[in-house]
Amino acid sequence: MQSRLTATILDLILKDRTNYAKGGLGLGLVSVPQTTDSKFGPGGGKRRLVAEAVKVYIEMDPDNLTAYRKNLEKEILLETGAFYKGRCSELLSSLDCPNYLTRAEADLESELQRIRELLHTTSKEKLLDVVRSELLVAHQGDILRRPHGVMELLEHDRQEDLSRLYRLYMPCGHTSLVHIANIVRDFITNKGSGILNDARGACDRKKHTKNNKRPPTVVADSTKEGLVDNLLILHTRCYNTVESAFQGSPLFHKALKEAFEIVVSNRIHDVTMSEMLASKLNNLLIKQGTSKGMTSEELAAIISKLIALFCYLTDKDHFAEFFRKDLAERLLKNKSKSMEMERIVVGKLKYACGAQFTSKIEGMLTDAKNVSQINKKFQIYLTKRSEMKHKLG
Repeated sequence: MQSRLTATILDLILKDRTNYAKGGLGLGLVSVPQTTDSKFGPGGGKRRLVAEAVKVYIEMDPDNLTAYRKNLEKEILLETGAFYKGRCSELLSSLDCPNYLTRAEADLESELQRIRELLHTTSKEKLLDVVRSELLVAHQGDILRRPHGVMELLEHDRQEDLSRLYRLYMPCGHTSLVHIANIVRDFITNKGSGILNDARGACDRKKHTKNNKRPPTVVADSTKEGLVDNLLILHTRCYNTVESAFQGSPLFHKALKEAFEIVVSNRIHDVTMSEMLASKLNNLLIKQGTSKGMTSEELAAIISKLIALFCYLTDKDHFAEFFRKDLAERLLKNKSKSMEMERIVVGKLKYACGAQFTSKIEGMLTDAKNVSQINKKFQIYLTKRSEMKHKLG
């Protein structure tokens, strides 16, 4: 009796899945008039019968659910695995990555609805794990690298599809997410390397234009500026993707960090990234520099993004040498756009690297402040002395 009841339930669930996969509404399309039920929806009459049959197993042992788990749940899980193994092969034969993920998400939602209407709540995670295993995990490499795969989704900034990708694989475990994070890391590394190669190409074109056969040892300021600007754009875009589509996952922040550490470890001929970042910062902080026309908020925002790139440098002391040299020139020649902005930059560097890293730089600012105060006092003294001489005659 139980075996026949189990077989009937399995058959009806299979028909429900098959009809849904063909674009139907499930049991409501199995040769019976559709009815509407507040709990069971379209086809509710048929589904209600299945739910009542399942309830028979539950009520045999409501505390331990022994009969339900041994005689019904076990068989449902096996049938579910078989169905979605075939379903996966069918979808992979006809769909690209984003459409496959959309269909997989719809299938998971249909199973969730089926669980709510037909099965005991304790079956939820077990059954969904089986579906995810067959639809997502078993062929993950093929899914992620098929036409319009993850690389292309990242290239075209397909945030909705990337969000769906993360939502689907997040419950599948750490290993599944590592595969995706590795692709993200490779994408960022490749894009960053492309930016560096474009800058090298620009230098080489200028070299050949001047008929100079030796490798260039000096990179034009415009090339350095453009390279850093492009890296800032790439970083902002990728950071926003990690924060939004990948929900700020530490694993994906790690992928972002690893990629940019590789990118900023490169140089353009003899010019290091430390020098280029320091040069960009100097151009922002000097009078009549690239920050001309910016509000203080806009300038602070760009500086924050530059400091974010600086944090990926392995040799931060090399950057500090260039920064101190540029700072000394700004202070001695009165080229600094704003002492307040200088202090903001130092504060950001101190926050990123600690007080020891910025101690010499802070000393330079303190000395400049003291000199300024002494000069003001001396000017006041000269003014008073001149007034005294005028009075005396």
